[in-house]
Amino acid sequence: MKFGHQLSYANVLGSLLAQHLSQIERGSVDAILPVPLHKARLRKRGFNQSLELAHALRRQNDIPLLKGVQRSVNTKAQTLVKGEDSRAANIRNAFTVEEGTTLPKHVAIIDDVITTGSTSNELARLLKSLGVEAVSVWAVARATTQ
Repeated sequence: MKFGHQLSYANVLGSLLAQHLSQIERGSVDAILPVPLHKARLRKRGFNQSLELAHALRRQNDIPLLKGVQRSVNTKAQTLVKGEDSRAANIRNAFTVEEGTTLPKHVAIIDDVITTGSTSNELARLLKSLGVEAVSVWAVARATTQ
């Protein structure tokens, strides 16, 4: 979807994710947060795959999007960084929350693929430091290699 520029896959994958989530205990998620892309990467790619998945997911669930979280640092693509420690260092402090953003108690981060978990861990760290009580991570795939 992401590297093949197959945006249409987001609807199918988002629907499958929604179907899976409906079969498990979703908990009391107050908002979903698609992993933000830096504006330079968004311009280059043309879409945010996590946001597209979130839109498809929201069509089947009544959970609002959390707005006001952004990737403020244009990091190197995680796929180009090898090793868990290097990936964590690459993404450290890359996200910010706009002043005045109201954060809910429980946020679900939406991502397409999780490899080491560095991106979702960094987002969760930021959200929890600002008072979010619980963070879940929902992804379409889990990569087994780095």
